[in-house]
Amino acid sequence: MNDENRTSNRYLLTPNSAQWSSLPLRRSRRFAGNVALAILAATLLGIFLGFKHWLDGDVPSWTGEYRLLDMLGLSSISLIMATAMFGWFFARYMVFLAPLFLGYAATLHTLDSSAEAPFWWLGALTALAWGLYDLGSLVHQTKQVGNLAQALSGSKTVALTEDSRDDLRFSAFVDVALAAVWFGLAAAGWWWTFKVFADEKGATAAQIEETSYADFIAAASVIATAFGLLLLLRAVTGWWARSTVGLHVWRIPLLQGPLVDFGSLQGVPTGWVSNDPKHAVARCICTAELVQMYPHDAEEIRESLDVVASPHCPIHGIDAINSMSPTEFTHAADQAWLWAAESPWPSRNGQGSGSTVVLGFTGAAFTGYYASIDKDGRVDTGEDSDRAEEFIGQQLDEPEALSAPPLGGIDKIDLHGSGFSGFAVRYKHSRAWFVADETPADSDQSTD
Repeated sequence: MNDENRTSNRYLLTPNSAQWSSLPLRRSRRFAGNVALAILAATLLGIFLGFKHWLDGDVPSWTGEYRLLDMLGLSSISLIMATAMFGWFFARYMVFLAPLFLGYAATLHTLDSSAEAPFWWLGALTALAWGLYDLGSLVHQTKQVGNLAQALSGSKTVALTEDSRDDLRFSAFVDVALAAVWFGLAAAGWWWTFKVFADEKGATAAQIEETSYADFIAAASVIATAFGLLLLLRAVTGWWARSTVGLHVWRIPLLQGPLVDFGSLQGVPTGWVSNDPKHAVARCICTAELVQMYPHDAEEIRESLDVVASPHCPIHGIDAINSMSPTEFTHAADQAWLWAAESPWPSRNGQGSGSTVVLGFTGAAFTGYYASIDKDGRVDTGEDSDRAEEFIGQQLDEPEALSAPPLGGIDKIDLHGSGFSGFAVRYKHSRAWFVADETPADSDQSTD
């Protein structure tokens, strides 16, 4: 992993549609967390009903002198009750937290020789089994991504910008840094807990039951400790995934797979042009024309990342598109402004309509960063890096693409020589349309 972080070049991996969509998906984080939360709540409810705790209204919380074990045991009950009521707010983390909290309660009840201990252990082990089963889906997905990466790795590499290398270095250790923060909070919480308990220790329930609060601080400290452990686990799984898959650049099809579609190629919709002042193009009037049309929105337009390309622009207008030679057009075919807003993205051989670039994807353990290819051919995550978002849920059918207009065409340009699976049709009064090759499935439908 360290060698990879120091290297500025990465393999460029280009899975086709079938390979990308075949990668396994994890179940919804909220669903998995809610199952774990249900196990915790069911354990609490079962013990409450089975031991008739509704009759404990006038029974003191402890007998005799207040012991450390009493205080920690009360903290475990407070923790479980609070989690059962409010755990759905952080359900995505409950797969890890539920067995940890239940195990904390089970351990303390065992040390106190409580008759409830076996039932707490039953809940803890059930939640742990569910958590391990869920972790298994992450391991399986990572191995499948690693197999695909190995199959696609070849001799083609791309360089990274300094921002991209910084993002990879940052992502390798951010979870450890955050874990340290949580452990710091936990340490402060435990110090406060024992400081308060020192004043409460040895008292009877009649003396301090209404005013004692060391157990509540202890419950909060357990939560802080648990989140620190969670972040450490995430760091470890991320490191393992990086070593298993490697840190590559993925050019992925724009169809549903393990990641949520970021948008069109390089993040710019068809018919639009980048408005990045760092890459301003001389004689381009796209932004200026929009400001003239909508003066009240001038500031918002100037600050936007991209704008609608003007049909009259000498650089990005319709006449500029139609004045290109077929060779020039083919070389620029991955530029968003060439294409009509309703046109599908030009698809590369074996891919769906368009693609997007992701740096460092290893599966759900580390989803990587959405990126683009800059004018120098380097992978750039930009100053405001966007972490790729894991897609979890039901696969949906892609919307049916619109057909290119049948009238007004000027010429038809073959794009196969540049790796695209189709043609470009240029129009007198419109931007170009991409016409994909007919697939066998399309042929079957047309003959039905």
